Amino acid sequence: MCSYLRFKVDIQTHACALPSHYVYLHLFSTVLMAQWQPNPEVVQGLVSLFADVYHGTPDRQAFIYSELERLQTMPDFSLYLAYIVSSCPGMGADIPTHIRAVACFRLRKYILNNYKQLTSDMIDFIRSRCFEFVNYDDNLLRNSVHDVLAVLGPLQKLNGWGPLLQQLYEMLGAEGQPRISAMSCLHKLCDELTNDDTNALLLSSPQ
Repeated sequence: MCSYLRFKVDIQTHACALPSHYVYLHLFSTVLMAQWQPNPEVVQGLVSLFADVYHGTPDRQAFIYSELERLQTMPDFSLYLAYIVSSCPGMGADIPTHIRAVACFRLRKYILNNYKQLTSDMIDFIRSRCFEFVNYDDNLLRNSVHDVLAVLGPLQKLNGWGPLLQQLYEMLGAEGQPRISAMSCLHKLCDELTNDDTNALLLSSPQ
């Protein structure tokens, strides 16, 4: 039986597409993680907020800030961000790249502030969704994804990164954009690693 948290979504009618009724959100276990599905109304509400995050009146900006602060208390907020970054397959239309890049920025910030609250399954979901776009053709989104991976790697001490590092290594042997993407991602990752992280990596094989 799934466990749920009940959140009252109190939204101004002119603001965004988030539902004005109660939204039920999953609390995650290893089993539930595989069954997670985003609420389309929450996705569209976040997209609406991200679309105006750098625009609008001061009142609108204040509302966006307060809404994002409130929404990030959802236990699956990070998964919604990763879902938006990966363009929400199956939602019927791609989300504009600049909005996905905003989601990347929020995801990076969320990871830095709430890493200990993320389960291993949630981290795997975020990492796999982001890595799909490590060689994306749009420069803004590609670099934003690299920023997310660069903070996630050191926090995980690169545990479980063996296959991903292997893919980056293989990309270094390719020509053109794959090599550039791999170098960019690895450069940002190395910048975030501490000396202790680097020594641990050199002394052990990636898992």
